Amino acid sequence: MTSRPDDSPQAPNSTSAGLRVGSADARRQQVTEALKGIQEFARTMIAGASEGGLERLTRAMAKIDRLVDTRMAEVFAMHVQHSGRHIMCKEGCGTCCHQKVALTKTELIVYAQWLLDNLGEERLAELKQRVFAYMPAWNENPLVGRMQPSPMMVNSACIGYPMRPVVCRTHHSFDFDVCLIFRKDPDAKVEVLSQDQAVNDLAHYVRAGILAAENPAEPIQPLFW
Repeated sequence: MTSRPDDSPQAPNSTSAGLRVGSADARRQQVTEALKGIQEFARTMIAGASEGGLERLTRAMAKIDRLVDTRMAEVFAMHVQHSGRHIMCKEGCGTCCHQKVALTKTELIVYAQWLLDNLGEERLAELKQRVFAYMPAWNENPLVGRMQPSPMMVNSACIGYPMRPVVCRTHHSFDFDVCLIFRKDPDAKVEVLSQDQAVNDLAHYVRAGILAAENPAEPIQPLFW
């Protein structure tokens, strides 16, 4: 029997699946096992909701999003405590919103329905016009396309922010100057580490879990940046 999202195993808690930074082999193994647990949670949530309609799928994605947000907050708080580093991301920036974004099928369905439910006819028509203007630029010259903001951006704010996909939700930076460099040249070489690898790994494992639910016949492959 297909389980309801609300009856699925609870999200891994901080004790069993917190993302902690460490250099010892034992610590790395602990983090890997924690990420695998999060991956399995994502897979279970989507698999259990996939036959129950859009409402259940939306609830499942909301639980996954809350887990991702919680884990990210833990990692960022750790940076503040140990090194005083803060993420530079804030409302109105949008520097990273100048690139294509890869969504899973589940995210696309939930995201599209949220836009239909919340934007209204006029804003949806405007979004459609921006999409049609945006894609040719990318297809003809990605370097030119990268200088344009995502069609989802209006007045430097994402109109679909509450339901943003995992890749957007986990994108972050500790150095705004590095963001500007990569926006102009994605192949640029910089020495400053502007992201946390634990958060990047979190994004990959969550997406792997969603993809495993969408394609159960396909084996789950390790994902790395």
